[in-house]
Amino acid sequence: MQFTGLERATLRVAMLNSASKVYHMLFPQAMEKVEIVVPRDEASDLVDALAQRGLVHFSLSAAPEAYDELARKAQEIVQIASELGESGGEKKDVEISSWNAALDSYSQRLSGYLDQKKRIEDELNEVRAQRQKLSEALLNLEAFPPEYDDSAFSALGFYRHAVFLSQEQLRVSYPHAEAESQRGKVYVILYEPSMEIGVREELKKMGAVEIVYPSWLDPVAERAKKKAQEGLLELSKRETQLMDQRKKLLEEALPVATEAGEVSRMLLRSLEVKPGSDFTESTRLITGFVQESEVKELIEVTRRFPGVLVYHRKALPSDNPPTLQRLPELVSHFRVIVGSLGLPAYGEVDPTLITAITFPLLFALMFPDAGQALLLAVAGVVMAKKFQGSLKDLGYVMAFSGAAAVISGLAFGEVFGLEIHPFAFHIFDWQGAFSFAGTPFSVWRPSASVSSSTTQTIVTLMLFSIGVGIAQMSLGFLLSMINQLKKGLALKALGSSLPKLVLLPSAFALIVERVPLTGIGLVLWAALVIVPFVLLYVFPFLAKLLVHEGSLGDELMDAVESTISFISNSFSYLRLLAMAVAHLALMLVVFVVAWLAYGYFGSTALGWAMFWIIAALGNLIVMAFEALLVFIQSMRLHFYEWMMKFFSGSGYQFSPLSYEGKAVRVIKKPSYAQIK
Repeated sequence: MQFTGLERATLRVAMLNSASKVYHMLFPQAMEKVEIVVPRDEASDLVDALAQRGLVHFSLSAAPEAYDELARKAQEIVQIASELGESGGEKKDVEISSWNAALDSYSQRLSGYLDQKKRIEDELNEVRAQRQKLSEALLNLEAFPPEYDDSAFSALGFYRHAVFLSQEQLRVSYPHAEAESQRGKVYVILYEPSMEIGVREELKKMGAVEIVYPSWLDPVAERAKKKAQEGLLELSKRETQLMDQRKKLLEEALPVATEAGEVSRMLLRSLEVKPGSDFTESTRLITGFVQESEVKELIEVTRRFPGVLVYHRKALPSDNPPTLQRLPELVSHFRVIVGSLGLPAYGEVDPTLITAITFPLLFALMFPDAGQALLLAVAGVVMAKKFQGSLKDLGYVMAFSGAAAVISGLAFGEVFGLEIHPFAFHIFDWQGAFSFAGTPFSVWRPSASVSSSTTQTIVTLMLFSIGVGIAQMSLGFLLSMINQLKKGLALKALGSSLPKLVLLPSAFALIVERVPLTGIGLVLWAALVIVPFVLLYVFPFLAKLLVHEGSLGDELMDAVESTISFISNSFSYLRLLAMAVAHLALMLVVFVVAWLAYGYFGSTALGWAMFWIIAALGNLIVMAFEALLVFIQSMRLHFYEWMMKFFSGSGYQFSPLSYEGKAVRVIKKPSYAQIK
């Protein structure tokens, strides 16, 4: 097929654009370090102007005493706003001429709301306490007959009385009155004051329970009960009124609290950078980082201020710039995995894009069941739609991993533990399988056995698993070399990472192909294995001799550790095969149990029902258990066998000072500078 010149140019541009997008997904956004010299009385206005654009990640500095009172007011407002509650809502513009005046206004309004809220809640707590007291009194009154009159016993003078409740007849020698109630027998025991302790202990030993009559309501039980019920009704009404008042107050205060809280937090962040550092007696130096693509906009803002000088240069890793990642939405969900080890440092390869490919791939190789994988993918989609934050990200990871496992399940020829003959790539040849007439499915019987070809198949899959691991580890060495080259560590890249990148896949390929140590084979072994291996141990001495940097002992230990990890990490990938075989074994157990149940009940409707019930439950249990186990194993392979070779995770988030929040956009008017 022939392309015209225009078509070739268009194709070339498209390929360059695609390559550029991939590059920006692999590496954090380029930053420039900025240093701004500003007259002392214009520093605050300049920071406010830049914050309205959200351009600069400022370096922090200690706030002078002049800002202490302002910071104290802002902190108090943030605390009050959090007590009243904040929310999102429609974004609004807020014009501010003076921070002090704005904070005083917010403080006055929020304090008024807080005082009203406190008064309502104090009364509400009092009402609830009274309700609790009346409820307990009413509960006690249920034990007394309606005609009970406590005043008759209180008028006895010398004698004291106590009321006890019992389900059985009490035999007591003390003077007493008794009556039947809804809750049992009520005994009013009369005793002399000196006998009080002994009377109570003796009655409790008999199983009686002392109850208190609420004499403060009314001495007659029937009237007391009625008053308690009326009081509870009134208190319930008052409680409802107070709750409605509090709800309306909080609804009224919510937008004010949200606005005040966001504005105060923005001010507190700006106070950390406004002071800058002394440059001369009359100027301040403010430093920070800005995206390379936004330097022009930064300069345009600073030109509006007289006497401001801006110096900017490309940020270096030694400057410790912040990290800004820009990933497609679907890829960004895999940050939940990579983020467990931290953010990539500036200039370091971001493994999120590659993880979005390799994580589902390794998961699929360990979870070879198309039916169970489909259920897992559906569950992941539901989880992603229902939840937010990390749970949403995990839902998408589960959905992608499940979708990949559907493909591997079809390749292995398995759906819910049933073999699919047309697509089957068999690890085992199961003998005596029960086939369903007219369908491509069969079910394992207990008589299934391993064929003579099984050993060779397993050896092949073992080599395949190790080969996958070596491919991923080699990618790790390549990314490590790229990181080192970007940091200017060319000698370390060529003397340490490159030999590892050549040695590991070459040794594996030569061993698998059984290349002899004679003739051309000896040349290959020497060039691809022996020389890189020797270079690993020679490099520390060369580095010490040529650049006089680093520790000789550390470099030698790294070489020894790398040699050991070549073997241990490679064999670690055998878990790919182990998990797949474990799945087959577990499903075999499920169907063995199902066939036993079928055999017990016979070839009847009940027998078949028990077979499929056990098979379904077994599938669900195996799916849940293996999904968790395989997820953990895939994370382990990515963390320890791959990322540890190139990823430090020592970065921190690019967080420019911005006066635009979730619900508020602050428009700060200048207070000192005469802006052109």
